[in-house]
Amino acid sequence: MNSNSRNNKGCAAVTAGGFTLLEVIIALAVLAIISVGIYQAIGQTYRMRDLILGEGDFFNSIRLSMGIVERDIASIYTPDMMRPEEDTAKPADPKDMAAIMETETTQYWSGAADKLGIRNSRFVGTETTMTFISASHIRIYKEAPESELAQISYELKRDSFDTENGTSILVKRESPNVYEDDDRKDKLQRTYPLLPGLKKFSIRYYHKALDRWEQRWDTEKEEFKNIFPDMIEISVEVVGPSRLRFDGVYKFRPEVPIAGLEPST
Repeated sequence: MNSNSRNNKGCAAVTAGGFTLLEVIIALAVLAIISVGIYQAIGQTYRMRDLILGEGDFFNSIRLSMGIVERDIASIYTPDMMRPEEDTAKPADPKDMAAIMETETTQYWSGAADKLGIRNSRFVGTETTMTFISASHIRIYKEAPESELAQISYELKRDSFDTENGTSILVKRESPNVYEDDDRKDKLQRTYPLLPGLKKFSIRYYHKALDRWEQRWDTEKEEFKNIFPDMIEISVEVVGPSRLRFDGVYKFRPEVPIAGLEPST
């Protein structure tokens, strides 16, 4: 009798001081469910963060690239405003005039128009390319042999890394050697890939005097002689990761009266 009493008291003591196996299993199961929930919540948070960052990078790349294009177009340059008053009292020497007028038209500059030898900058635009002189260059180093002028060229190049979508990249070429017309000799020319993922890209040019949009523009052609477009429109369709897509139309106005050349108004 005494022995059974002692055994019953011992079991009661063990039960009162710890957990049964069933209680431990239940506690572990609850802990596992809570841990899985926390893990899924954290994973979802990181996925949402990556998605938001990806969308931000995608739309910021479009905004920044179009901002660069806008700055260059707004700073289209021509030295025509520096032209002094004609000096009719002293006629030019025919030999000097012949030497001056021998200057040829290049990709970025027109030939000399008179005895002063002043050459207007040249604007050439197609449906996918533009070349012009812009006063948007920034000289970072004080002693650098550069000016605020630069040859600017925009063109499309096929993205060799995106074989699935067949997209293109908007590429900008810039050089402060504004009178160098041979790219092979120009050591200061730099190429910048601006906007990848382009499915569609087109440019057109507005002629206010004729009230119509043109697909091509060349300031050396008779119809556009020494006239810049009054407005430049760029249409883009861009694709990105996670099925991101953007369609947009941007319109830029060259501020040519500030630089000196009157627009076609």
